[in-house]
Amino acid sequence: MYVLIAVFFGAGYALGRFQHEREDSTATTASTYVEGGEGQGATREDQFGHLKPILVALHVRRGQSLDTGHMDALMELDDILSEETKRSRRARMVSDLNAWAWTAMDKPVLTRVRDEDDRRRTLYVIDQFDLPPWAS
Repeated sequence: MYVLIAVFFGAGYALGRFQHEREDSTATTASTYVEGGEGQGATREDQFGHLKPILVALHVRRGQSLDTGHMDALMELDDILSEETKRSRRARMVSDLNAWAWTAMDKPVLTRVRDEDDRRRTLYVIDQFDLPPWAS
């Protein structure tokens, strides 16, 4: 009985230590990528360049509110049949856009709000922003 307690304690300690070391290495890797030091080559364009066409389209529509259907068209998600996949990709793009905005302007570009007429619908409010030099 005492042997089992010692074995379980040792296994728990080892797993906890392994998890802690893995979290430390992941945090170091993520911070290196975000900071993008000299030898890293991780510029803003490298990180957010895939958003260029969406940023340009949103820049034209600054100050407007778009519904989900218009956002899907803007993000070229119309051809996807699965609603779950559309929703997932739309959420990922909004998250990426706002990640760029927080690093560049300290505020989000897109804000999700509930439609006052139909609370089941989501509207995307596009804030005022300037295009980055790499997207112009």
